[in-house]
Amino acid sequence: MRFCVFGSFFCLSCWAHPVVGLAATSGEPADPEQDSISALLAAVLAAPSGSPEIQLLLSGTIDFSSGSLCDFRFGGNCHSDPVTFTIRNLGAGALLLTSVSVDNVSDFTLTQPATYVVAPFSSIDFQLDNPTSGCCTVGTLTLECNDADESSYVINLLGDNS
Repeated sequence: MRFCVFGSFFCLSCWAHPVVGLAATSGEPADPEQDSISALLAAVLAAPSGSPEIQLLLSGTIDFSSGSLCDFRFGGNCHSDPVTFTIRNLGAGALLLTSVSVDNVSDFTLTQPATYVVAPFSSIDFQLDNPTSGCCTVGTLTLECNDADESSYVINLLGDNS
């Protein structure tokens, strides 16, 4: 049986995640799926009550912090066109997106999310593509929202579909 302690919270089935300060007692190897669950749990517990907390994921699993690079070049982390991003709200308040935009619309195609309101502990998806031919296409993806510490969430874009 495994358990971990997070503050005064006890979870009988989660694994350790050293980044968030959880401790496993079983000595068994870490399970990546449980690590992401532990990280999500830590983020949710750390969010102030009633406030939104944005998280951006590539393909539903890869965490993209603001300032990250989405590389559409062969072998890059965004190589499979189009890519799907998931906007997660880890907070207890509604996450209100005021803008989802790409500054270089001639080289990148953005499919807008179906809604601009992400309910607490929910998510929405949108897609981004680099369909152009040419060398060294660059741009930025910007998400504007009501997250108190990440109101402008920027992802740098790099493409080369020649």
